[in-house]
Amino acid sequence: MTRLAKLQFIGPAVLLVAIAGAEGAGYTLAYSPSSQILWYVNSVGFGLFRRGEDVLNAQFDIAHVQLCFIGMPLFLIASCGLFLKRVLLLAIASNLCFLYSSCLLYACYGHEPRQMASLTNIHIEPGAFMPLALFVCALSSFAISHIIYICDICNECG
Repeated sequence: MTRLAKLQFIGPAVLLVAIAGAEGAGYTLAYSPSSQILWYVNSVGFGLFRRGEDVLNAQFDIAHVQLCFIGMPLFLIASCGLFLKRVLLLAIASNLCFLYSSCLLYACYGHEPRQMASLTNIHIEPGAFMPLALFVCALSSFAISHIIYICDICNECG
């Protein structure tokens, strides 16, 4: 397995760390709801994942659905591919990571949040760093997986 193939691990690893950070920010906010820094980090820093969780909870009413059913399985698939030296498993995990990060960006910027009946609609725009970092890591992992397979096809053909 080449170094380029090992770089496919970046996308799923960054996705898992970001989802775990968003879950951790939510837990710490529950223990200290008066902290302005935690509110800022939760709403601006991890607002992308909060909106993604809102979209997923509209379909599936499962606690921690992003962490348990998206982040951890993708990381485990990528880890198995890395340790078993199976490039296909890494490629699957990196492609699904790119797909999910694209869905998160759509949920954050292309999808209007639902307004609750008793609350006024406060629209807090999430920061640009987290979506950009997540998308760049997922896109690079996605591109690397395609470059590897194109090179393998070219080597096989000629």
